[in-house]
Amino acid sequence: MKLKQTLLAGSLSLAMVLSLSTVASASNKVNFEQNTATDNTYGYVDSEVDQFKTYTTYVKGKSLDTKLYKPVSGDTLVVVFHGNGEGGVEGKTNNYTQLAGNRLAVTYTEKEIQEKFKGAYVLSFQAPEDWYHDHTAEAKQVIDQACKEFGIKQKFVSGLSAGGLMSERMLSTYPDFFDGALFSCAAIAKNGTSVEGLGGDYTLDYSSMTDENTLPDDLDKPEDGSKHNQTLKLQRPADFNAYLSKYNTWLDKIAQSKTPLFMVHAQNDNTIASSWTKYAYKYISTQRQQLENNTPTYYQIIDDTNYDTTTSWSQHWSWIKMLNNDVTDSTNTIKTIDFITSLSTSKNTYQEKETSLPLAGKSDQENTFKFNLVAKVKDDGEKVTTAIIDLAGKKLKDTNLDAKMFKVTAYATDATGIASSQ
Repeated sequence: MKLKQTLLAGSLSLAMVLSLSTVASASNKVNFEQNTATDNTYGYVDSEVDQFKTYTTYVKGKSLDTKLYKPVSGDTLVVVFHGNGEGGVEGKTNNYTQLAGNRLAVTYTEKEIQEKFKGAYVLSFQAPEDWYHDHTAEAKQVIDQACKEFGIKQKFVSGLSAGGLMSERMLSTYPDFFDGALFSCAAIAKNGTSVEGLGGDYTLDYSSMTDENTLPDDLDKPEDGSKHNQTLKLQRPADFNAYLSKYNTWLDKIAQSKTPLFMVHAQNDNTIASSWTKYAYKYISTQRQQLENNTPTYYQIIDDTNYDTTTSWSQHWSWIKMLNNDVTDSTNTIKTIDFITSLSTSKNTYQEKETSLPLAGKSDQENTFKFNLVAKVKDDGEKVTTAIIDLAGKKLKDTNLDAKMFKVTAYATDATGIASSQ
């Protein structure tokens, strides 16, 4: 996207802030007032997130919250399903967190990717609670609506963690509906979590973890022979055999389809066992070979989710490198983002979308200047990075601006945008 940014005064680096502040210079008193009349819930602007507009809203049993990015033109749709931390709380949703929690949705709006898709709509869903509940029918209804409204010719699905589970659920429920799928660490057999349609009885005591309580050898044993799941405290559901049988039914339907797949996981993921992705890949690819189905099927188990500049990221966050196009499949054939964009057959004439950050506006108060807090979705979530002050045509010496002049207040807010603590 082309970003037209008007910077009317110096920028101040901030972290996760919402504030209203007053400063006193040597000659007079100057007030700085935050502009909170922004498009999103939290009173700041984000050039990527703000390009998404509400498409549908949650209606129990009928529809789901969605935000939609519209290109200048295009006939491709990318559907994205968030992870467990970005859903609603007991049915209360904000239709926003699915964009801010990580770069899953906004990645597909990046110029290079949009250009390869020749313009793609991006439809980002938010579950009323989580994707462990079966919302396939509601999701399919919204996707069908978007396809009809925008003349969509190709559809792709991408997800992470619980959204990876939802991607697999959609792929098995509607075989051949999607033209490609890219997802990471699909939430199969998550400790303590029951999955509608699969099961998941976790009545076993963690303190009595033994070989019998973890996954069986064909799923559990890493190549180095270590007790991988015992170390990571990943638990086997008590109804494992029934769970696995139902999951195999999902995989059978996926294997029979012509939908190209790329699955990613981190070896030491202590939320979802990476052995499940290995299992899914082996099952699907074997079935496709037997069916003489040559549809591309890729996977990769990465060693580490961190980069040289990071050390503390969870090993569950394999989607970061997946979305950064930093994962090559196990056969060293293709990278993740290159894979999904290579499936595009669009003949659309691509036009780059221009965007601009709004000005904070003129204050009604004398000697008061409004400022916008500007955010960006980083690899580890959305953060406010800059304050841009709208001087409304007046002059103010840069020497009169100092970070110490600003009082910063941070808030922790849950997914509903209702409960908060200062």
